[in-house]
Amino acid sequence: ESRPKTAVLALVAAICCAAALPLAAQGAGQQVPTIEPRLTRLFSDDSLEIRAFGGPVLSPDGQWVLFCTEAAEIASLWVVPAAGGDLVRLTSGRHADGRPAWFPSGDRIAFLSDRPSAPGNPQSYVMVLPLDPRTGRAAGPPQQVTLEPAMRFAVSPDGQWIAYSTRRNTVFTLMVIPSTGGSARTLSEEPGPEMIRGIHWSRDGAFVYFTQRRTGTQVRRIVRV
Repeated sequence: ESRPKTAVLALVAAICCAAALPLAAQGAGQQVPTIEPRLTRLFSDDSLEIRAFGGPVLSPDGQWVLFCTEAAEIASLWVVPAAGGDLVRLTSGRHADGRPAWFPSGDRIAFLSDRPSAPGNPQSYVMVLPLDPRTGRAAGPPQQVTLEPAMRFAVSPDGQWIAYSTRRNTVFTLMVIPSTGGSARTLSEEPGPEMIRGIHWSRDGAFVYFTQRRTGTQVRRIVRV
């Protein structure tokens, strides 16, 4: 589904360029010039509310910007050409779809969604949606990957695996599962109030890094598994 451009700005990509003055000139009290940022309008819309945790995320080939919007507690995923143009809606319905991420191949995205939830018990699961990288349109329906609720996730550099965190009672667990679905295995279990956040793969896909934060504090640590 495409949405035409309208009159009110909703998403802006900004590139700011500033010339640095030598330290000696600054010390001499010379006035630092003010340089206005150059703004490129990607699209305009008067009804879309961009979610802070829903993008924008640039595709691997740099052709598309992926983001999430929210209206009346319904969250949907969209793409727009990186050079600006018409919006393409990827997901619809009364669902909460968010935290999207591209696969390295650029022909799939992963995201969190409450679509598989039981009625009256909304939970987020990792789902995958195929895309046509030429048109930006969905190439099939969303597919559920994790069988248990997920809090955070990250796609491996080769696109073959998805690492995700889940909570089982009071235990926060880091899991890994094939990106097409299947059996998940445990990478780390953190009992007690240690929350798993900030999941990242190493470039070679050999390790997964994540941060832990003790509930009620700002104390964090970085862990590699």
